[in-house]
Parts: sequence; C-alpha cells; structure tokens
Amino acid sequence: ARLRTELGRVLPDYMVPSAIVVLETMPLSPNGKVDRKALPALQFRTSKEVVGLAPMPRTTIEAQLLEIWTQVLGHEEIAITDNFFDVGGTSLDALQVVSLAAKEGIPNLTVQFIFAQPVLADLAATLTGGNVPYPPYLLPMNSIAGPRTLFAIHPAFGLVADYRLMARRLEGQFNVFGLTTPFYTSPDWDPKTLEEMANDYVQAVRTVQPHGPYHFVGWSMGGVIALNMAYQLRAMGEEVAFVGMVDCFVPASIPDDPHNEEPDDRMLERLGEVDAQYWRKFHAVGRKLKDISMTHVPKSEAVNLKLWWAKDSPLGDPQPHTETWREQTRGEVEVVRVIDADHMRIIKHPDLLDSVYEALLRLDKPMS
Repeated sequence: ARLRTELGRVLPDYMVPSAIVVLETMPLSPNGKVDRKALPALQFRTSKEVVGLAPMPRTTIEAQLLEIWTQVLGHEEIAITDNFFDVGGTSLDALQVVSLAAKEGIPNLTVQFIFAQPVLADLAATLTGGNVPYPPYLLPMNSIAGPRTLFAIHPAFGLVADYRLMARRLEGQFNVFGLTTPFYTSPDWDPKTLEEMANDYVQAVRTVQPHGPYHFVGWSMGGVIALNMAYQLRAMGEEVAFVGMVDCFVPASIPDDPHNEEPDDRMLERLGEVDAQYWRKFHAVGRKLKDISMTHVPKSEAVNLKLWWAKDSPLGDPQPHTETWREQTRGEVEVVRVIDADHMRIIKHPDLLDSVYEALLRLDKPMS
C-alpha cells in the first residue's frame, strides 16, 4: 500500500498498478521473452478481507454493478465500499464493465465515470436517477451538495482522475465536475482548433450551470482550455469568477517532448495485444490534444488568472512564463504560490490543494 501511495504521487492514477508482486527472477520462455503464463496470479484485498465484512447492496443499481464487477474481476468478496482499481480493475476491465452495463440497462455508464467515481457505492449514487442531464464526458467528482460549482479541465492525456483529491478537499464547498476529452468515447467528435473544442466544452458546462459566475481549474493543458472557455463566456457577457492554472504553459513556449514519440514495437510486445491497443489509443489522443493546443490564439477579453507553479517544473524559472500569460488577457494575473513539487506531482500535493481551497473561499470575502 505504501509503494502504491508513493507511485500515486508521481504517476497519473491510470498508471498506478493495482497490485505489486516482488519476484526474485522473471520467468522466461525458451526464446528469452517474459513467460506471462508462468507469472504468479495477482492478489487483491477487498473490504471484506480487510475489515471482515462486506456491506450488502442497498439499491438495484448497486446490485447490478456488484454483479458486473464480480464477473469482470473474478472476485466473490467485492463490496459496495470497494474501489474498482484497488481490487484489481484496469482501464481495459473498465471498458468491459461499460459494455456489460449497457446490456444490463445502464446505458449512461462510461469509462470516465469509473475513473472519476471508482468506489462502487459512489458510482451507483452518481448514476442513480436514470438519464444524466449533461454529456457523458462531464463527470461529478464529489457529492453535489455545495453552493457553487468548479469545473476541472482535463490535461493533455484527456482524463480527470487526478483531480479526485482536489474534489475531496472541496467537498461541501464546491460541486466539482471533471471535464474529460470526448475522444475516448465519441469517434465522430473531431475539433480542429482550441476554439472549436472550447465551444463544445462551454455548451457542456452550461447544461450543469446555465449562467455565471463560472469557476474553472486546469492542470497543464487544462489551464489553456479553461482560459479559452473563459474567453467565450466573457464574450457572451457571462461572469467568470475564477480561472486557476496549475503548472500551465502557453503552448507555443513548450518544446517537443522526446518521451512523446510513438511507442516502439518492443514496448508494445511486452504490454501484450490488448494493453498495446489501449496504449496506442491513449497516445493517439495525447497527440491530437497537443496539436489542438497549438492553435491557441489570445483574445482581448478581461479574464483574471490565478497561477500555481511547480518548483521543479521542466521549463525552469516560471517568471518568464508568468509574463507570457499576462500577454494573453486584459485581466489581472496573479502567482498564488510556487509548490515544492514537479509537474506530475503538483496536482495531488497537499499544499496545492490547501492553496486552491483558500483561493476559492477568498472569492466570498469583500475586498478591504
């Protein structure tokens, strides 16, 4: 558990392994490759195994989801309090769950919902009530009980699971909705520019909140998308009260990432056919989003920006990048805090979570 926790501070949630097994040596086939069939079976601990009981389903949808999870994951002891990924679920298993759910009459379940609400009871509560009145790529990430709403915009890989700690920190104060990319679920969705993408996203958030004041937070590329959404809302005469950018850079200032090359055949062979197919999809989505981000054009709207930088950012001193953001808006640009983290760790760092929480609450306080 400790190792998974440490990995979770470095890696996005979708890359953290559900189980870890230590081997003295890797079993090899006669041709020198890893013999996957000879690897030991992974062991996962469910709620019943940890605390000695498994809470029973309380609603029809909880019972349906429990049956589907049991079928897909091969566990008989799963409880409604279990986290899908903690009991062995993978991204590919999530796809199978979605497929089976559709056959069981739960058509509004998506992979993004599972990423955003991986605990069975929370997922069931999110789905309760039949058809969801907003697009499937707009995901509630905490209980819808706060007086205001914050929209958390996906980074360059298109998913929002890494905002879960922020959503938990804002519980009761802000209803947090994660905005994922439709590229994973809507094959016909094909925006060519950031302006087109932002227009679709604005229409999506207005199904939840028809009018301002709007609040956005974006990590990495998510900040650029949030700004472009704010441009459009301001042009409509709507109030945008908060745009928080977490270690976000103007796209034209970012050099090509050497690690973002096409995955080589040897790596894909190690992954196996099914996982390799998922990785190719993931990489293709990342490339599409990167290309779209490069179409960013500053507008003459007065959008105030709150910036949080990572101390160990790959692009070095944040000051020049702060000045570049000042050229993108007629509003005020404030560096709220530099967080002692790198680009991948910052979004889960406790100092960032506290700082964003405090910045949002200060919006209610009158200026002295």
